[in-house]
Amino acid sequence: MKKPSLNILHEDLEKVLKKVLSTEMFNVDSKGLVQAIAKESKNYPLKRSLIITNQRKSKKLKRTNVNNAEILNKVLNSERIKLQHRGIRQILKTDKSYAILCDISKDAEQFCEVFNLDLNEGFSEYCKLGLNKIGKNYSINKFRTYKDYIFQTFERTLIISKDSDPDKTVKIASYYIEKSKIIDEEQQMQIFSMYHHDFIYTRLIIVENKANFKSWINSQFDGLEYLDIIPEPYQLHTEEAVKRYLTKGKATEDNWRDRIRNKI
Repeated sequence: MKKPSLNILHEDLEKVLKKVLSTEMFNVDSKGLVQAIAKESKNYPLKRSLIITNQRKSKKLKRTNVNNAEILNKVLNSERIKLQHRGIRQILKTDKSYAILCDISKDAEQFCEVFNLDLNEGFSEYCKLGLNKIGKNYSINKFRTYKDYIFQTFERTLIISKDSDPDKTVKIASYYIEKSKIIDEEQQMQIFSMYHHDFIYTRLIIVENKANFKSWINSQFDGLEYLDIIPEPYQLHTEEAVKRYLTKGKATEDNWRDRIRNKI
């Protein structure tokens, strides 16, 4: 609950007190009372929030964990030195770009939380991925633009490194490429490299639904046939992919079993 407070100029307070103290109940020097109140009030300063405004919006300036911003400052410099950037120096608190550094440190903190990394390791990974994407035309502000890229790239690297059944993943990718009728070997390798993580996610969702991987892939092609398109690798492991399997692939599997039972 917000506590009531009073914010008034000395001269206005004096006018108020003159009016209030003008009754017969009081016989007090209003000017002297104002001075006494002002002197005593210095021991109880009002805490304020700094407001930054522009033509479009106003927002409360939130405190940043300065220590974490400074850690990122040092890590970023270290990674830039490794890349032999020119004109490297730590960002000072008086620099305009320091506010940007603080914003980026919040994103880097979130990165550490999501992937369960300590600050030094997480900040280092965050800077490496960001600098790799930024390239030679360095600008610290570009880290804001590439936040999603950094998160997604690290997630893909992580899922690939922890693939529990890489042989099955390769089989799924190979069957998808075969269904897509891609013959060129170089193009096949590019697709596997670019969408490796998608094929792992596809394997996981196939296992989750206890499906046959060929039936699963076939159902995705059959389900999108009316659009005359080849499903993208990311479309193999969505909720819609599950629906396509249930309506196309699983139905086919059940019909096949029924036909076998009838013959027996």
